[in-house]
Amino acid sequence: MGRLVNWLIAILFLLAAAIFVSTPLPIEHQLVLGVAICVILLIAARVRTQRVRLFIILITVLSSTRYLYWRLSETIVTSSWLESALGAGLLAAELYAWLVLVLSFFQMARPIERRSVNLPEDT
Repeated sequence: MGRLVNWLIAILFLLAAAIFVSTPLPIEHQLVLGVAICVILLIAARVRTQRVRLFIILITVLSSTRYLYWRLSETIVTSSWLESALGAGLLAAELYAWLVLVLSFFQMARPIERRSVNLPEDT
């Protein structure tokens, strides 16, 4: 029964994430959302626990994905070959940056806590 509940929670979360990412907002509401996300992240960063770290990662990935969705759905210009080529280059750079961000979060999600070891006296 526990696995079923976990799957239902995961499905509901993915549905909510898809709605968050794909919902268009007027510029005023987008500004409020951006400021609210920044404030939430600044407050959350003061707490140093594993759950808060994962929360920060989740919010960052969702907001970055929201930007990419907007970029793909609203700002692609294909009027001329030059605009298309330059836009494709910029989009490729942004997709690469997003991929690097997500992959780096895999490393940061559960960092290894190691004690520092002093070097021996006789190096």
